[in-house]
Amino acid sequence: RVWRWEGRRRQQRDYARRRKLDVPVISVGNLTMGGTGKTPCVLRLAEIFRERGRRPGILTRGYGRTSPIPALALDSGATVRTEESGDEPQIYLRARVAPVGIGADRYRTGRLLEEKFGADVMLLDDGFQHVKLARDFDLVLVDALNPFGGGEVFPLGRLREPVEGLARADAIVITRSEASDLGAAAERVARRSNPRAPVFRAHIQPQCWVEHRTGRKIPAGEMKLERAGVFCGLGNPRSFYRTLDALGTRYVDCVEFEDHHRYLPNQLKRMAEQFRRKGAMAVVTTEKDAVNLCDGADELLAPLPLYWLKIGMRIEGEAELLAEIERRIALP
Repeated sequence: RVWRWEGRRRQQRDYARRRKLDVPVISVGNLTMGGTGKTPCVLRLAEIFRERGRRPGILTRGYGRTSPIPALALDSGATVRTEESGDEPQIYLRARVAPVGIGADRYRTGRLLEEKFGADVMLLDDGFQHVKLARDFDLVLVDALNPFGGGEVFPLGRLREPVEGLARADAIVITRSEASDLGAAAERVARRSNPRAPVFRAHIQPQCWVEHRTGRKIPAGEMKLERAGVFCGLGNPRSFYRTLDALGTRYVDCVEFEDHHRYLPNQLKRMAEQFRRKGAMAVVTTEKDAVNLCDGADELLAPLPLYWLKIGMRIEGEAELLAEIERRIALP
């Protein structure tokens, strides 16, 4: 009850203070704590807008960063330490699809992207509860593996706010539909909360393995790992395991850390020894975890080679979703 009350109070306060950028803002968010596929969704939308001649910018908080600079606006492909940016901005920067604004004040970073790079449409990462920034379209992701976090608001469950919050959504995407049979049930709940918003399905698509030491890319279907040690620090590690299973990866051991974990040398050394004892021939992780590794990670894990998996997102009815967005935000 306290969490619900505080959530309502903050929303009312932030709505009263909200500010609007000069360009359309599309929020990509969710109801639950942990990952629902927001990062690959934001990247896919950025790719589509670029293909259509737009200049998208990505706004992200940069969770866990330690930079003394409150707001950063970086061009796509820019190099910055993870400590200064946070881990998810690293993925956006390395994808080279859009400039990235990093900071708790998304209005301020949005203005920087407008001024420095001429961004004409903004993608607000993890923005459903960040109502301080006005948005033109709210896209809400629901993870088919764990649709509504046990049905309870934190701390009893994993919901950030009650399911009724879906009523604010302009469109809903059921992610990881390929990995769960709960998609239909999640869609029914979503439609009860918001009968007007269209509902789409999305799939996580493995794109390639990347050899960490060299950066060499190997198509996901061309490398079968028979004895791997797996580690990850994710909000929803089950999704990663499902993806590995679908690729035919066979792993001998798994080690999990908290979301956004930054790896220390002694942790990697202990993991390498643990995996070797179990007979592992390689170590695998996610892109998000790869950017959180300490210097010298390959030497610390040696002789086991380290690979991370690059993923993308495929949205069923993507053209219809884009038409809905363009209709709502009046893109020329």
